[in-house]
Amino acid sequence: MNFDVEHWDALVSDLYQSMLRPDLLASSVAVANTALQSDLCHIVGFTPEGKETVRIFTEKSLDSVADQYANYYSRIDPRRKFMQTTGVGDVYRCSTIYDEKFVSGNEFYQDFLLPGGFRYVIGSCLYRSDAQSIFVAFNHGKGRADFTDDEQRFFRLYIANLGNVIGGIVKLAPVSRALESEIALDALQQAVIGLNEKWKVSYTNAASERLIVAGLKGEIEKGQLCDGGRLAGVVRQVFQNGRPRSLTLPGLDGAAGQFVTVIRTGPSSDQLLVRGGDSEKSSSKVLLILSDGSGQSAPSPSQLIDMFRLSPAEARLAHQLTSGMSVGAFADRFCVSVATARTQLRAVLRKTGHSRQQELVKMLASLPRTGM
Repeated sequence: MNFDVEHWDALVSDLYQSMLRPDLLASSVAVANTALQSDLCHIVGFTPEGKETVRIFTEKSLDSVADQYANYYSRIDPRRKFMQTTGVGDVYRCSTIYDEKFVSGNEFYQDFLLPGGFRYVIGSCLYRSDAQSIFVAFNHGKGRADFTDDEQRFFRLYIANLGNVIGGIVKLAPVSRALESEIALDALQQAVIGLNEKWKVSYTNAASERLIVAGLKGEIEKGQLCDGGRLAGVVRQVFQNGRPRSLTLPGLDGAAGQFVTVIRTGPSSDQLLVRGGDSEKSSSKVLLILSDGSGQSAPSPSQLIDMFRLSPAEARLAHQLTSGMSVGAFADRFCVSVATARTQLRAVLRKTGHSRQQELVKMLASLPRTGM
């Protein structure tokens, strides 16, 4: 089993994108399962009382088998019991623990695993706390031989990254929920305004209320986006193609202008969505994030991954550019070619809806920090 660096980096990059978007985890693991030439990967989690907390099976046809495992066989699975005694992240081949004599007399193997065509497993405990334990197993089935030492080396590397991601998902869950609340949006220094599908103001945080009255004349009046304003044109473009856009609105009476970033929300988005509360607030289709651009630090790479679906490498580049680093300096620091860095920059520009690096940096510098 051999991987070039680019192929391996792609597997790991896809995996880390799911830290802030757990809905991507199953598909990312499925791709890695195929690349690592495993016949099945399953990730399962259980409370100390045996209640299932996590279930990912890369083979969809095994849903009924997954039910059987959760309802009964997980309790007698000797591999799970063994993993409970090992360190988190330790990787084992079941063949080194359970020999053929043990397998021939064990109910779990004889009644559940072997009839399904599986015998050899590489597994690990990915996460353990008082609330739950999460395990992963990669399987050789269909009469295939045991995993080799070389294969185990690759699985150990992948499982180490998988454990980091699983731990991150668990730890970030409360943060993600908090970011969906009005309290989190109210705490932002930047003004945030939500618009519903009829372009009416459906949400305002504390920082935006004074702007609606004093700073957005001709753009938002009486709780409605003005049809002929510059902002209305940008909002329509964002709503149509889903790409974030930004513009600068002039200030009143010599005041500093407002830099506005327009982001479309959606049912599968993990951006700063407004959820909960009354029906009007929960119907926000577009968010306007306003900033005067002063004193704003660069958004974190994880925030950029979350908001713009950047890869980890692209997010790292965007973060460094916003912090003042040049493309050439980035290439030197992170040991990539200038050509690779420029390719990543083009991807960032495309995903964020900008054509020039200067516009990109200005937009990113205006975004609120989420603390992640």
